[in-house]
Amino acid sequence: MAYLISQINKEENRHLLAYPQSAEKANPDAATSLWTDIQAATNHLNPCTKTYINGVNTYQASPSLSDLNLGSSKANNGYFFIGDDGAISKTRNGSTRAFRIVKRPNSKDFKIPIKSSPSLSLLDDTKNSGVFRLSVEAVVYRNSQSNEIASSTILQEDFSVVPKCCKIPFGSHQDSVNNSPTGHGNSNYALTSRTNPTSNRCLMLQGLDPEGFGIVVIGNEEIGGSILAGGSTLLNSRLAAVNPVYCVFVKSDQCIPADNTSGNQMERLDIKLPELPTYPGSFNGTPPVLKPCTLLPCPPLLSRETSSIPPLSNPRTIFDATSTAPLPENCTLLKNDIHCIYSGIDLSGGPDDLIFVSGNSSRRIRLYFPSNGTGIKQTLASGTIRHCKNKSCTAFVGNVTDLSLFGSGVQDLTMKGSTREARFFTYAPKAAVRLIGGSSDTFQTVVWANRLDISGTSAKLNIPRTGVADVFILMGILPDENNTFNNSLTGHSFTDLFPWDMVARSTSRYRFFGN
Repeated sequence: MAYLISQINKEENRHLLAYPQSAEKANPDAATSLWTDIQAATNHLNPCTKTYINGVNTYQASPSLSDLNLGSSKANNGYFFIGDDGAISKTRNGSTRAFRIVKRPNSKDFKIPIKSSPSLSLLDDTKNSGVFRLSVEAVVYRNSQSNEIASSTILQEDFSVVPKCCKIPFGSHQDSVNNSPTGHGNSNYALTSRTNPTSNRCLMLQGLDPEGFGIVVIGNEEIGGSILAGGSTLLNSRLAAVNPVYCVFVKSDQCIPADNTSGNQMERLDIKLPELPTYPGSFNGTPPVLKPCTLLPCPPLLSRETSSIPPLSNPRTIFDATSTAPLPENCTLLKNDIHCIYSGIDLSGGPDDLIFVSGNSSRRIRLYFPSNGTGIKQTLASGTIRHCKNKSCTAFVGNVTDLSLFGSGVQDLTMKGSTREARFFTYAPKAAVRLIGGSSDTFQTVVWANRLDISGTSAKLNIPRTGVADVFILMGILPDENNTFNNSLTGHSFTDLFPWDMVARSTSRYRFFGN
């Protein structure tokens, strides 16, 4: 048993210990089916064995079933032989002892966990682990020349499947309530630098830029994810191409090259994204539409300015989250941030800009759009959506998640850029996000949506490096610089977005079956 587990724990074989959710959809018996060559190469590749050169995936090792004497290279009915000196070989050479992996019909000899199950969480607060069950038959031959088996027994053992980041030991984060580390180990997995996410040890896959998570297109059962860019290349804040960007697929025909017309490479991911946040307050009826305030008095949180003060020239409605005025009935205060539910945003009726003013460590803005249809409506003739730190838009926005938009419906979100203030995070897994604007308009934004359309526009989309780090923190993907999840929406961790590894650890759970 120890020998076989040492083979499974080789880096290229480790993901034999679990299977992706897509494999379960294709084969409901995946959890109890012994590996085959096709299954191993399709569903059990270890993403930590990938290497990248300039963003291109150049190599990924397949699991080696021959290490376990299984698959097409199986010899001697899968037996390993033990020599008198303890050496293990696939050749008998007079050995009287042997062992092999078995999966008896209608038995519970074999079991592997699903990768996206709660038991396989990289930074799990409760230190859960997946369960991998392996059964090994040991036999003794009558003598060194005979093939007659004198005795045999089966050892069935359960192992803990413990996740970890690629290339480094088990990690932990700080539980600020109990003031103690929690997780599977002692390595610090914190996102210690917002300006340099690659300093995070979990993201250190050579050549892979985490800014690729600034654009994630998401497939679902009805439609795959896609990027429509007419050949344009998505750039980072340093105006360099971001490679790869990511496409999450739930069907095998999704995230194919035809779904990407940008100049960027697109990597397919078989992962589960964080749960889409929902409005934390209570609201009955149809949520209002957020529009420019053209009739005074304005609703709570809103005010209107008409004077031309650079960099602002259009009339503008200001959504001021720093205001201490009472909140409207469609908004609530949670963790000292403003959460509001709307049917949509409509700026199509005139040139008015909509300016969101958010606080820094508090009074940040979270908007929720639950309805199907047109979630955000703008045209080239309409005003723009801006995100600033004061009403005159002279204070720089450092954290794009201080304005976060969450859409749960099948929606069209059309947004017009501005010279430098279009900074926000959009997470709308069923929505088509279309970015429009002129040649001087830019978006400093992170977009997770079903489709991203920047075709036919001269506006520029730049993915801010700090924006990706801030999204990781907000969505509980990595702990913040203090190694806590205090700044996540839920206060808890979610870690299935980037490649991670796993190993099997022995437990005291085992059974013998003999004859």
